[in-house]
Amino acid sequence: MRASARIAEGFINEEQVLLPGYSLQHVFFDDRCSAIVSSKIVLREMASTIQYIGIGGSGCTNVCTGTAFVAESIRLPYLSYECAGWELSDSTEYPDITRFGTVTTPQVGVIKEISQRFAQWTDVSVVSADPALHRDDAERLVSGLGELAVTATYNYAYENKWDDIVSVMDQIRILKR
Repeated sequence: MRASARIAEGFINEEQVLLPGYSLQHVFFDDRCSAIVSSKIVLREMASTIQYIGIGGSGCTNVCTGTAFVAESIRLPYLSYECAGWELSDSTEYPDITRFGTVTTPQVGVIKEISQRFAQWTDVSVVSADPALHRDDAERLVSGLGELAVTATYNYAYENKWDDIVSVMDQIRILKR
């Protein structure tokens, strides 16, 4: 994203159509997909001598949900390139965030449609990495599938534990899911 942001920055500054009389300059930080880290970065930078006009680029849903309050509190526009979590669609709760990503809400219907038209799935296994980060979304998916009469189960394996990943996938294979 950094390269495309720099290219866009160059066009905006050169053409002077979007921000006449102003020069846009990106500053990049790694929030490590952590709302706490992101909020600390935003607050630290607001206390610096740089004058910021907005926050952009967050990609992890939990970062967007955690940072949206900070951005709203300090009256900075907040723009996300992804943040696909369904909860961010609540414009009452998150009135000041603009997202360009694909909201993941329709995935349940898509899975049901694929199952009916092409695959005849009887069971769907939802697998995630770290459950501390992904359990809520995974369980929401399992519940949504259940509401559409698709049997689903949730499993997880930490991305840095190869034996656990193999074990989860082997269980799915054994159960012919």
